[in-house]
Amino acid sequence: MKRLLPPLLCLLLLLCASCRHEDSLTQQFNAKAIALQTSGNISTVEYTVQKFVKVDDTRWNAFGERKILYSAVAYLKAGIPMEDFSMEDARIDEHDKSITLTLPHAKLISLNIPPERIRLEYKKSSGLRTEFSDKEKLYILSQGEKSIREDLDDYGILDDAERNARIMFTAILRNIGFENINIKFA
Repeated sequence: MKRLLPPLLCLLLLLCASCRHEDSLTQQFNAKAIALQTSGNISTVEYTVQKFVKVDDTRWNAFGERKILYSAVAYLKAGIPMEDFSMEDARIDEHDKSITLTLPHAKLISLNIPPERIRLEYKKSSGLRTEFSDKEKLYILSQGEKSIREDLDDYGILDDAERNARIMFTAILRNIGFENINIKFA
């Protein structure tokens, strides 16, 4: 009898293991979605942009002129704000192995202009005009950053972020086992 116990125990363990069925697609999706939600923003694209900021300060009542030109390199990251995602944004059909996932629209996650990438290209003060003050220079550079933010649509970074998110989420969902995948942004 002692000799039969190990093979019997092995057979019992084997049967139990084969009886255990895999998690459903919904359970697998929920586990992944919770992990993605807690990660915050998912960056899906990074751009490097060179910006030139020019000021030509020639007042009609001033004697002389002031000009300044800066170049700056900015690093932009865009992606999906997963904190805005809710589990109700997914419609799952286990039978068809299909999912319709509505993600938040992409947004700019970060805009970084390192000081070492800002360069004074040209400056000129003539006549009775003074040089640009440090305060004026900071304001000029802030206008360059503002211009970059306003031009996001022209760069296409948000469209690229959504396209890359669609590719990434499609791969994740296929890996889970979904066959019919529809990803929308709202």
